[in-house]
Amino acid sequence: METCPYCKKQIASLIPMCPHCHKSLQPDYPSLSPKWFMGIWVFFLVLMAALLISMFSR
Repeated sequence: METCPYCKKQIASLIPMCPHCHKSLQPDYPSLSPKWFMGIWVFFLVLMAALLISMFSR
């Protein structure tokens, strides 16, 4: 048995939501939006292309 971090009542282990206060017990990790992810990915690819061009242009 565990206790809910919000209402401090006893709850069963491994359930996704507290049956007393109805709050989610799953961690809410921050995530990047797809637009930010694509922007970072394109920047990385351009950086790699510039690195390869500068390596082989001499």
